[in-house]
Amino acid sequence: MLLFGWPWSANGCLLGLLGHARISDATCQNLSKIANVKEALRGRWRLLLHVPDRELLEMVLDAALALRCQQDQLRRLSWLAGIPPGEVMASPCGARMIALGVMAGATHVHHELRAQVEWHGSIQPEGSVRDPLHGRWVGCALYSGKYQEFCAESNYAVYHPEHSSKWAPHEMLHRAVGSLVGDVPRFHRYLGARLNELLPVATFYGLEHVLRLDREGPFDRIREAEERDAPEEKALWLRESMASLRARAKRALPLVRWTLERVASELACIDREFEERRLHRSGSQPWQGINGVELEASSDALAYLRAHLKRLESPAMSTLLPQMPGPRWKSVEQLRAHVERVMDWLLFDPIEVDFNRAEWAIRANYPFELLFRIALIDPEFPVSTWISKARSLVQEGNLEDRVLVAFRNALAEALRERKPTIKEPEPLLRLGLPPNGPLGGIGDTDLKTLEKGLRQCFPESARRLGRKGQRRAVEGIVQAGPKRALLDARLIEWLEGQEDAEAKSLAELVRFEAALCTPKATDPRVQMGLALEEAPSSARVILRSEVSLLKTKVDVISAHQGEPLREGIHWVLAGLVEGVPVACALPPQIAEALSQPEPPTLGFLEQIGGREAIRELVQANLIVLFP
Repeated sequence: MLLFGWPWSANGCLLGLLGHARISDATCQNLSKIANVKEALRGRWRLLLHVPDRELLEMVLDAALALRCQQDQLRRLSWLAGIPPGEVMASPCGARMIALGVMAGATHVHHELRAQVEWHGSIQPEGSVRDPLHGRWVGCALYSGKYQEFCAESNYAVYHPEHSSKWAPHEMLHRAVGSLVGDVPRFHRYLGARLNELLPVATFYGLEHVLRLDREGPFDRIREAEERDAPEEKALWLRESMASLRARAKRALPLVRWTLERVASELACIDREFEERRLHRSGSQPWQGINGVELEASSDALAYLRAHLKRLESPAMSTLLPQMPGPRWKSVEQLRAHVERVMDWLLFDPIEVDFNRAEWAIRANYPFELLFRIALIDPEFPVSTWISKARSLVQEGNLEDRVLVAFRNALAEALRERKPTIKEPEPLLRLGLPPNGPLGGIGDTDLKTLEKGLRQCFPESARRLGRKGQRRAVEGIVQAGPKRALLDARLIEWLEGQEDAEAKSLAELVRFEAALCTPKATDPRVQMGLALEEAPSSARVILRSEVSLLKTKVDVISAHQGEPLREGIHWVLAGLVEGVPVACALPPQIAEALSQPEPPTLGFLEQIGGREAIRELVQANLIVLFP
């Protein structure tokens, strides 16, 4: 059993946040003049809007210190959540968010470890919310459309290796908040979508970022995209000195303030919408430190509704959702009240996690998640009978691996009878639960999606591996456990861990093929570049941002054309330039010059490599000339 910190308790009176909260008597007196009974009863967290910084700082420190001594329990929590331990340990608030999700029976299914199911045509999103790249391998990642992948009503979150590790607590908090279900007006569905998203978004940019890893300052989109994973050694709050922890916590207080103000502002907007029956955009926040991120919750909720309304109102899904375990709310008022409670849980009371009970809840959700998936394939599927069977298993406590597998197989057979054109329905019902997680014994993964990714992203490397080698590589990647990295990085790590020299050489070819298939934004400097005939010898030569300069241990260009792997140091420029794969071997002198921090001059490169070599690079769209 685990008791998560933030050990602040209330003594039952209206304003008394005592215990470790350390709110002073003077502050309590001031709060009694500010807060009214209605505000206090709606959520204790609102009182923190009026707490001075020095006392808010002590609360943040209490939160971190309470979890420092529970690292073994945090690792066990990560196993239940189906994610690496570092993602739980990344921040104090993130650990609490994940704990709340696990208590609701949530875990992670892995995006690449399941068949890509095409939603039935009658429920597919249309227009601007439909992404044509959804479900395709793009640049070493299995791409997902923003509104086609995320289903807030599912009890299992989806793990995307290409996403930042910040998404784990975000997704788990969605499950702790729960969703609006039942036969409700469409405007209420919109309000339910906005309420479900409120706390996960506010904490993503605010509280969860407090003391996160080695981060300083507000959320940085570029950095989070580049540093996807959460290495345990970067969780400084777990081991840094008290002086350092205090200094970092003090600098992070604006994030705490922003979260409190964001939640209060959003709830006020939602209350106005509910009362007036018309839309209200998110109010502007006084702290403008979030780098270039626009958080407009109303339009986001509308887009979710456009993408999912037909799914939510389909016969199978509308029957299933009210019967699923987990937080399910039949009215906007109930969901809104729960949002207040979850905010209080995050900030005040110890969170008690019974690991055995949490694992049981995850297992109890499994039959219902199978029905959720089948409702995407067949919106007319008769789920009522199967809901009764699933509830019987839960009530009898009969949730062993073999029982869950038998339920899945029976459901697959029922789908085959209804849809004879689906020759192998059983793989479609594998959700992607990792083999090293709480449901690892039920064989819930399908490796064909990953194998397809290998063949599409690295065709020559996959050919050299052969079918058996591809399966070995994929199995090795899966057994290594979940990791926030693109497929090329994970494949290279596996290849370099093999004993035979050919596998290590093949890692070089994978790196090259990854550069050829990874799209990047077009370099804006191209528009300002000079033609070679017009450029003076003093012009600077700069590599286009879409291009990678690789120093390889084998001749990757000839190997990519099917020739044997030949060892030797080679310099190569490779990239996907304006949608076209481009590669060029470089003389060592030119490569060394281009690899320096200071761009070389055109005259210098012509002197060491000749004008024709520069002309080839210009014609291949690999370099830009600047005056």
